[in-house]
Amino acid sequence: MKVLIISTYYHPWQTVGGIRAALLAKHLSKSGHEVAVLTLDERVLPRKDHSFVRKGVKVREIRIAPTWVTPYKLRTKSGKEVGFWRKALRKITTYWTPDSYYYWALKAANHYIDSTQFNPDVVFSSALPFSNHHAGMRIAGHFHSFWVADFRDLWIGNHYESPAVQARKQKYLQHQNRTLASANVVTCISDEMAQSLKQTLYAPERVKVLPNAFDDEEIACRVNPAVRNEKLTLLYTGRLYEGYQDLSCLFAVLCELSKHGKNIKDFVKIQYAGPDGSLLCHQAANYQMESVVEDLGFILREEALRCQRSADVLLLSSGNGSESDAMVVTGKVFEYLAARRPILAIGYEHGDLGNLLRKTKAGEIFSPADLPGIQKEIQTWFTEWHDSGYVDYAGDVDTVMSHSWSNRVRSFVSMIEEYKGK
Repeated sequence: MKVLIISTYYHPWQTVGGIRAALLAKHLSKSGHEVAVLTLDERVLPRKDHSFVRKGVKVREIRIAPTWVTPYKLRTKSGKEVGFWRKALRKITTYWTPDSYYYWALKAANHYIDSTQFNPDVVFSSALPFSNHHAGMRIAGHFHSFWVADFRDLWIGNHYESPAVQARKQKYLQHQNRTLASANVVTCISDEMAQSLKQTLYAPERVKVLPNAFDDEEIACRVNPAVRNEKLTLLYTGRLYEGYQDLSCLFAVLCELSKHGKNIKDFVKIQYAGPDGSLLCHQAANYQMESVVEDLGFILREEALRCQRSADVLLLSSGNGSESDAMVVTGKVFEYLAARRPILAIGYEHGDLGNLLRKTKAGEIFSPADLPGIQKEIQTWFTEWHDSGYVDYAGDVDTVMSHSWSNRVRSFVSMIEEYKGK
């Protein structure tokens, strides 16, 4: 089977979307399928990480340069940041296009149709950006391919929703449904997201769940030896979005614990690996807890995975605890599962993430307002660490192992074969 993956974010861009596309491509290739990826020219990427690539994987990469209104966070080929007028035009164009990648998606689709010798049996377009679905629709229509439209976030009603989308929500909803009318299957990352899509799409029976997963080869899938750190070490890897992911509740708990018994600052360390260390330090400073934060900065993926396996507890923030966060299950969750360290999640307790943690027995999730619950859990881990030198892992290994990309790809291929047979 020939599969074309359309994803603006792709290796070596270290984003959740880029990793999802790269690992899907990798495991499709290892399963014997021919794979091509239509993506953005890597020369303009702000950060690159080649550490998770493995030899022996054959994937054809078709990289298309950005257009003039490609988002301002990118750079030109010469490395120069885009200027004021490009930023302004980007904001303006989102009022009549799905997002600022629309013209890039059209350019990419036209280039592919005009120049490629790779006629795909299956087109897999992943969003966001949602303009990737326009490219998927055009290419699948041209080659009469089976089209899978993938959602990592909702087009309408997600926490990243721009003011432009909020102002013209009904228009975008109609736009979404017209675009996806020709999709053979619509996939998404969680059950909650699937339910939301089924309420808006004309053919809810076509909505299927394709969760994120961990790479069987990339992550050491074995029981970790006992981790012995000089301090109880809690680790957060990845981005923190201001106004949406707030770990202040954690520092409030540590501040309260420091008032009773030993000085908690001498025994607890919060490690952060990512680009938003100043934000976390600011949250800690509100409780005079900045000294417990160790900012590792941006580190390569391979090092981040090593740190995950070495921590006592892995920290996760999936939002502000509202019901709208029920569908949030990022790729990082599965990395954490594979690291086989206890997980402390802050977010909405009754959504897909909570269900996953309870099913795998890999950790606990608390609302940001549940300070007593968070405090009790940290006290338990602290006592365990203080008495034995490490925090034990109680996850269900067999259930954890079922969430690998090799298993996801088998399900993906079976789904396509099932629909093609109808």
